[in-house]
Amino acid sequence: MITPKKVLIVDDEENIRHLNAMILENIIDDVVIQEAGSGNEAIKILSAETDFDLIFSDFHMDDGSGETLYKHIKDNNLDLPFLLYTSACGDELGGLSGFLDDSKVNFY
Repeated sequence: MITPKKVLIVDDEENIRHLNAMILENIIDDVVIQEAGSGNEAIKILSAETDFDLIFSDFHMDDGSGETLYKHIKDNNLDLPFLLYTSACGDELGGLSGFLDDSKVNFY
């Protein structure tokens, strides 16, 4: 029996969360998707369960950003793959500079 992959999708835009869920369900066999509408909501979920195979998070959100979520994961030594995405460009990317110093972060 194959254990399903468990993914937490975090985005404050419901339609984007649902779109990402649909994409992941089509490319990953046996996946269980859980959704959170903000970084802070995701932190609450992670305080109860940490057995995710991937955290897939937007960067810019009003109630707890992707950066806030990532810092929580790192500060609590949670060994969770974390994929951060954003539609921001130019000066809006200034907040990403904190990720450049993290040796566990890869940029593509």
